[in-house]
Formats: sequence, C-alpha cells, structure tokens
Amino acid sequence: MRIAISGAVCTGKTTLGKALATRLDLPFIAENLSAMFESGWPKRLAPEEAAKALVACMEEKAALESSAGQFVVDRCPLDLMNFWQFHGLPRRSAGYDFYDLCERTMGRYDFVVLTPWDGVPLVQKSAGPREPRRQMNPWIQFIGSVRIAGLAHHFVDPARIIAIPRHVESPAERLAFVVAALDAPGRPA
Repeated sequence: MRIAISGAVCTGKTTLGKALATRLDLPFIAENLSAMFESGWPKRLAPEEAAKALVACMEEKAALESSAGQFVVDRCPLDLMNFWQFHGLPRRSAGYDFYDLCERTMGRYDFVVLTPWDGVPLVQKSAGPREPRRQMNPWIQFIGSVRIAGLAHHFVDPARIIAIPRHVESPAERLAFVVAALDAPGRPA
C-alpha cells in the first residue's frame, strides 16, 4: 500500500503519517523540504531556480518511494504544486512542465489522505538553525488547504481520497478515521 498524507502547514500530517505507518507496519517517508528552504526558496531564488528546487524535491521523494515499495509518505506532489502556484511560478519553467509532472506522479499512490485546515491548534515550534520557521498565518494555511484539496480532486480518483473532517481532531481519532476508511467496503484495493 502506498499512502500520501497531504495538507496545509501545521495540520498534523507528520504526526498522522508516523502513527499510520506504525499501525500498518509500513516505512514512513518524511517530508524532504528542509534542503529546499535552506537554499533560500522561495525568497532568495529566481523563478527558474525555485522551479529546479521543487523538481529536485519531487525527484528525491520519488526515489525514496520507489526504493521503499510500500510506504506512508509525508507530503506529495500536491503539496509541491501548492508551493509552485502560491509563488506564482508558470506552468512551464526551467524546462519542466510541473503540471504534467504532478499528474504523472500522483498515479503512484493508492490513497491520498487530506488533513483538515484548523483541525488542530496552531503552535509555533522554535526553529533551529537548520529548520525553517513554520507558517503560522491561518489565512495562508486556509488558502493552502483549499488549493491542496482542489488539486487532489483534480489529480486523484475521488475513491482514493480520504479527507479527514474538521471535527476529527485528536491524533488517535484521526488515525482511527483513516484506518476505518482504508478498510471500508468498496474502497479500491
């Protein structure tokens, strides 16, 4: 089984992904955006360099997923497309058609789990010297959440989307909701 966890910043993706991977006895693949943000993306990078950083991030994640076979992954091309669009990069940049890349790569997931916006309290974690400060603007998070949900419905068969409702807040409730959804009759295998 190949499961992607997607959603806006600070919505509990990592917590859910680790718990789900443990529950299903699958490898957990962490998000790989730190190197991209350390490079100054997007503020100090020209659009062409930002595009190359996003594509490199996608390719690195694809290699990790390929070597794992089955997995639970924190973030997927939907999240990268969200960043791409949020920062106004054109569809084609640096020799890549990012739309086509996302469309092709989203087909590798059996399920995409969407975490809800404002389902958990926003808590600013202290950023270390190698960690980016997390986006704590609820409006920006709402925009990201709406964009990611729209992208999911554009790129993913609706039967393969598991959208966690806002009222399902605690990590244990979220895990139980996703496990039940995976086991639901009529879900694709």
